[in-house]
Amino acid sequence: MLGNGEINTPEFMTLIYPDIKVYGIELKSEYDVELDKDNNARIRYLIAIAEKYPYSQDQIGKINDLITQKKLDEAVELMLNTDPWTREKYKQMTDKQPGKITTRAIIRQVDEIMKKAEEVSAQIDPEIKEGMLKTRRFFEVASKRSLTMVNYVAEKLIDKKSSSPIAISIGAAHTKEMLAELKSHSISYVQITPNDLNPESGQLSYEQFELKNKGKWAQDAPGTMGHILNSNKRNPRPIIDTVEAQSYASMNMASILLAESAMASNGQIPPIPDNLRRQLNLLPNIRIDYNSIESNEHDVIFNATLRDNNNNDVSVWARVGSTTTDMQTANNVQQANTEGRSIEQKLKAEESNVRLNNTSSTKNNTSSTKIVVISEGVKGSFAKDRAEVANAQQISNR
Repeated sequence: MLGNGEINTPEFMTLIYPDIKVYGIELKSEYDVELDKDNNARIRYLIAIAEKYPYSQDQIGKINDLITQKKLDEAVELMLNTDPWTREKYKQMTDKQPGKITTRAIIRQVDEIMKKAEEVSAQIDPEIKEGMLKTRRFFEVASKRSLTMVNYVAEKLIDKKSSSPIAISIGAAHTKEMLAELKSHSISYVQITPNDLNPESGQLSYEQFELKNKGKWAQDAPGTMGHILNSNKRNPRPIIDTVEAQSYASMNMASILLAESAMASNGQIPPIPDNLRRQLNLLPNIRIDYNSIESNEHDVIFNATLRDNNNNDVSVWARVGSTTTDMQTANNVQQANTEGRSIEQKLKAEESNVRLNNTSSTKNNTSSTKIVVISEGVKGSFAKDRAEVANAQQISNR
């Protein structure tokens, strides 16, 4: 679930390490101000300012030609990049590198744009002006979160006589501001930025990140449990204590147990061994239909009823299989990369393993139903209908 982006690092650490404590360091009231994703007030302001630029006749001709050809985006790009002032601001707004611009810098940028619009007498519609004020308000409140987080850490969590470290998970736009605040409190710090925040090497796509931002499951392609569960509801965070997350994890564990049992018994399942049935019955918030379990070329097809966060039953069909070659390779790679190495080196080795598994999960898969990595050596496909998983690609290596 961590590798697929379904739970975050603090949640994962809480599950794995019982001696780690996780604290909320923000205020709910500072999240009550939202910014409409369709709010493009800053761009609209820049366009209005750019319209006042003294273009040459040749430039005007090119802009008009693009508009006539209905290439409006290209026309806007040409306008904004011709005016040196709007070009600089537009570059700042479209820079995707994490941590490049802070919330306070965005507030200054908004103020500068509004001031420039007044200076050149740009024509601004009332609703665009209102959108700009909402943008400023949003980032003003967001900026307060940086101070709130540092103050909470400094006043309530840090024991300056102790050498125990504290890790703070923060968004990229808060980083520079929080480092400055930590320095003002004479608190030593180390900044660690994960590679996944780099658009060139991130594992989550923008669409998957937006799904998580809306409180849904990131893995939403046909064949994933997220594809089924996302259609029912909005999933609140934090996620690990929710009924639905327990169902999700239990379905994964049931898939692993059944796939490994089928491989160990050379595909002879059912019958279900008594010890396996006892393990499956202990899984929370899942009801397995034992009569549905069947083997298909060493894969296991079965049905289970999960629970969503509205306490609704959700029927899920699964096709799972054990890929012994993948498991042996993963174990060999993990052993070779962990013996005598630092935690950082082990994490890097594990990241490489996750990327390898995610790549191989779709390799040679011609079905529209996605094959997903459930664990090292176990993969699966999930759907609402039995026919979808029954017709999916074989998973097990035998």
